[in-house]
Amino acid sequence: ISDPESRMMQNKKGFSELSYNTQISVSRNQIILSNDLCQDKHDAHQFIPQIRNAIENVKLKKNTKVALDCGYSDGKNIKFAEDNKIDLYVPSRSQAQELEGKEQTLNHDNYEYDAKKDELIVGKYRFYFKGVYARKSGKKIIMYYNDKLKKKKDVPFYFRERLRMKAKMEKPESKKVYGTRKITVEPVYGNIKENLGVRGFLLRGLKSAKIELNLACIAHNLQKIWRMAAAK
Repeated sequence: ISDPESRMMQNKKGFSELSYNTQISVSRNQIILSNDLCQDKHDAHQFIPQIRNAIENVKLKKNTKVALDCGYSDGKNIKFAEDNKIDLYVPSRSQAQELEGKEQTLNHDNYEYDAKKDELIVGKYRFYFKGVYARKSGKKIIMYYNDKLKKKKDVPFYFRERLRMKAKMEKPESKKVYGTRKITVEPVYGNIKENLGVRGFLLRGLKSAKIELNLACIAHNLQKIWRMAAAK
């Protein structure tokens, strides 16, 4: 409460507390390529600035695969990856539940699309294109409609990109790539929190907290580089 630039965010335990949102991008050998700190409680808007930072710092190889958790599953992110030839792997929240062996309580993107007729197929019913509108947040939504049911079906503006990613993530090789997150980025967070003891920021203000995060990331990278050199 002494830091007016922090924001209320929900932690992994389900509690809300004043926080900053930490973002890191790592290589296969757990070297941090880029990081950032923001006041956005949602990760969905952080992929594009993070991948741009990473590309600015290092040159990605042609066969580079980028795996994200379901918090980044947003049509805009997927479109950006397609437009920029980035081989992205990100499941929807419902797919993530399945991949993690949890009970499936969500049904994101649970429909098919007939591109020739521009119709959605939901179960045995078809919905035709009705129009586009914007919610109060400014987010664009596409509406499809079924006259017989007199019901509408709202889908994200980039729903076609989401459906392509959904089909991609159903493949065994895609699931394998996504699984590498457990041995790349997750251990980095663990090392910074547990071994380096950085479980919160001591400095106040977004700019100062970013400096603190940079120092923690530098310490992690130096540690990794030293261990890799020692192993040789």
